[in-house]
Amino acid sequence: LPAGLPAADKNDDSSKSKKSDPAEIAVFTLKGAVTEKPMAEDLPFGPQLGESLLRLVQRIDEAAGDEDIDAAVLMLKSTSLGTAQLDELRAAMKRFTDTGKPLYAHADSLTTGSYALLSGASRISVVPTGDLFINGLYGEQLFLRGLLDKLRVTPDFLTCGDYKSA
Repeated sequence: LPAGLPAADKNDDSSKSKKSDPAEIAVFTLKGAVTEKPMAEDLPFGPQLGESLLRLVQRIDEAAGDEDIDAAVLMLKSTSLGTAQLDELRAAMKRFTDTGKPLYAHADSLTTGSYALLSGASRISVVPTGDLFINGLYGEQLFLRGLLDKLRVTPDFLTCGDYKSA
């Protein structure tokens, strides 16, 4: 350096502090029906159906493999998902979080199924005025043998085969 020139005034890229790049976050919105068939390739001249499950899972997997994406947000709006679809999306979310990237989830309301889906996220948020219909799992089986014995009733079942009854 020339005499009298302070090192701080050096006009070199190595002396500048590198400004960190803003984080890139992938946003996935589940709204409407998630179909099992792909969207049509023709021009959209009518109402648009929801995104296909295959494409949604592919997009989540692409975001998991993309080094530029730092996190993801899953926005759950009024959507209807079957049990198999919930399981498939939950597996895709697990593959995403297995890469070490956080996955945040937000919903307007939660049911047991949607809560099971979003439980794979790093953090879940719900609108403060949102409804939570988380009842848990319940099953009941009715046994009538003791009651029929007390009433001295002998049941007569009609069978249609070895393992079928009517």
